[in-house]
Amino acid sequence: MSKHSPEINYVTKEELQSKSRFNVMVVDDDLNTVDVFSEYLELTDHKVVGKAFDGKQAFEMFKQVRPDFVFLDIMMPEYDGFYALEKIKQYDRTAFVIAVTADLSNETEDKLHRLYVDSIVYKPFDMDNILSIMESLYKKKSLQYVANEVAGAVEN
Repeated sequence: MSKHSPEINYVTKEELQSKSRFNVMVVDDDLNTVDVFSEYLELTDHKVVGKAFDGKQAFEMFKQVRPDFVFLDIMMPEYDGFYALEKIKQYDRTAFVIAVTADLSNETEDKLHRLYVDSIVYKPFDMDNILSIMESLYKKKSLQYVANEVAGAVEN
């Protein structure tokens, strides 16, 4: 059992309407890492809507808060990030999940790709790089949406 309780920060209707950035969930078994990561995201105008400390908490929280992005540590005791990634992608294949790991092995990278991770960030991480990844993934999804809309209009 995780030694930290999960934390949900609910988003108000006004916050959603004025949202200029992203709603994010941070998952790591280290409380300090979660706090520092969350603080940086909030300083860059992102809303941390949830904090979890193991893979099982992460999946349960994901279903409740439906964030734009999940930052997911992979190596955690008990329910690891692989568990959470697999469950989240089964629940919502379009969810953006970014793995955060210190494990540089090909085996871990291959497993993450088989589970449809959207991006991998290696520790120690560069927060500017993380912000760039978020923007890039969001633009890619927006372009795919537009392409699908155009394709649907052409077919009709």
